[in-house]
Amino acid sequence: MGGEQSKSNEGLEGFQIASISPQSPAHEGGLVPFFDFIVGTDGVKLNRENSGDFRDYIKRMRGKLTKLFIYNTKTRSMRDCFITPNDNWGGVGLLGCSINWESVENAQEFVWHVTDVSPSSPAAIAGVQSGRDYLIGMQSVTVQQLHITMFADKSDFHNRMSYILSKRQDPYSKRKFNQVLLLIYDGIENTVREVSIELGNSETLGIDVASGYLHCINVIPGDTQIPIIKQFYIDGDSALPQTAQPPQQQPQESHSPTANGQQWSNPALGNIPLMESQPPPQIDAEVVSMPVTGDVHQQQQLQQQQQQLPAVAPVAPAPVAQVPVAQPPIVQAQPPQPISSGLPEVQQQQPQQPQQPPPQVYDKPPQFADYSEPAWASAVGATRS
Repeated sequence: MGGEQSKSNEGLEGFQIASISPQSPAHEGGLVPFFDFIVGTDGVKLNRENSGDFRDYIKRMRGKLTKLFIYNTKTRSMRDCFITPNDNWGGVGLLGCSINWESVENAQEFVWHVTDVSPSSPAAIAGVQSGRDYLIGMQSVTVQQLHITMFADKSDFHNRMSYILSKRQDPYSKRKFNQVLLLIYDGIENTVREVSIELGNSETLGIDVASGYLHCINVIPGDTQIPIIKQFYIDGDSALPQTAQPPQQQPQESHSPTANGQQWSNPALGNIPLMESQPPPQIDAEVVSMPVTGDVHQQQQLQQQQQQLPAVAPVAPAPVAQVPVAQPPIVQAQPPQPISSGLPEVQQQQPQQPQQPPPQVYDKPPQFADYSEPAWASAVGATRS
């Protein structure tokens, strides 16, 4: 899967969307940070040589509807995006987004997967979730404002965190970095959000991260769901939730309502929640059954005529003839007959009892002359005749 993605993105370059301001022309046009690349304008493909002319082109198109060709790395597909550059939306810039020329293939490698979040840590309090969140951008440490940029290489995240912690520990530093602003992608919800982590007295974010082939953002072939922006962060204010991208001025794809009627899918816009339809009013059945025309007198006459109609006697159902069912004959079971084997019967012989010798009669032996009869008789078990 990774090899197919690299092969399809080989040599493709463009302006990667790094950050977007809420309610800006880029936001209203449906652009998504990190995943979207501006690769062309009005039929002209951008390359490294003519990339410098893009800003001049946007200035010339001020107040005019402009078509941009966008490549999305999540769906690996191209789409048209219609934007009207202007400076009346209340922010800085004609588009309201920050861009950086980058290779599509290289940009997907600089992602950090959150594998663990310590309980009660600054990251846990800010709502960072292990297993499903990916760090795809971070505030720049070279400017004073909270400005998100993409990671330049695999060590960029650790280098920025080391710089922030060193400034917090330096008593002479004028910038203490009390918070860290991250751009996070949720792989389960398919959303992008800006998260501000208040460090407080902690010297770490309280997360474990990993990178590599096993920790990259999954790209499913045939997936048409473009990630949407879920939450912005306003400098000096709390987070501004944004549940979906606003509609474009000229969507190119037809709407496809889902089964539940709550969302519709558009590759150019992402998922946009529809307004819930109100249920039809409940109408009383008695009101429907009443005549619509005529006065009350006519209604009373109609009811009297219905009451004077003769009642129709119910028709009894025809009797059903009972057909006798023949009972099967009862067969009496015969007792089992003994089976002769044809062999002579063998009589069992009773075991012979051993014959007891007759009791011997002894005369009074001379050696027991001095003993009385009961003593010697009981001693030898003999009887006297």
